[in-house]
Amino acid sequence: MGAGRPRQAAKIKQLKGTFQPCREKGQLESYCLAEAIPAPPEHFTDKTKMLWDEKLRILQTHDMLDKMDFELLEQYFQQYQIVQAASRAINEEGMVIEETNSKGFTYKTKNPNILILNDATKQMLSIGCNFGFTPASRAKLKAPTPETQSKLSKMIRG
Repeated sequence: MGAGRPRQAAKIKQLKGTFQPCREKGQLESYCLAEAIPAPPEHFTDKTKMLWDEKLRILQTHDMLDKMDFELLEQYFQQYQIVQAASRAINEEGMVIEETNSKGFTYKTKNPNILILNDATKQMLSIGCNFGFTPASRAKLKAPTPETQSKLSKMIRG
């Protein structure tokens, strides 16, 4: 039998609106917000570096950028680069390629870059769900409300 649902950080529960302090007693949680956005790794492409800055800035704005998450975020962006490279290869070579077997017969087969693209995309989705990078995971998070709302907007929203 499985161990149940994976645990979620208290900050994520607060954003979802499901946080209950009585259930969090005795839970050890390391949550260390990053004060600054780290520079992207040097091996990233320029496009990936721009995306790194953009996504991490959004996470920092919502107080969701934890120092413990940097390696996982790096894996996310590494998968992004793999998706980009596989897409370029598929565009150049086509969806179907010709191969020759050991007996000299030529046959058509699915481009192996399609499998690479699919695997990297699955990894991106899996990692991205943890950070609210997909519409479904983002919908589960409550958007933080600005503390300085005008009187009119407070009356309209109730």
